[in-house]
Amino acid sequence: MPDGHFNALRDHGVATHKVRACPCDGAYEYAVVYAQWGETAKALEWLEAAMRVHEPKLERLRVNPFLDPVRSEPRFQAIERELKFPN
Repeated sequence: MPDGHFNALRDHGVATHKVRACPCDGAYEYAVVYAQWGETAKALEWLEAAMRVHEPKLERLRVNPFLDPVRSEPRFQAIERELKFPN
């Protein structure tokens, strides 16, 4: 998604609220948006929420370029290890 789309989402208040009662509602997508906005801590919180509910979209974790901004973070690497992707 081009940066312009992320900025438009931010301008409209998307993904700026607290974690919902059911983080299964788009936790992975929120992580992607926060990663693109440079909000590393929030991106990782959402990825951890996606892990807790076993969100299927986590299968994209290793290949999604929009998560590149958080890829070097130890918390991200721990999530990646926990998912036990094949080498």
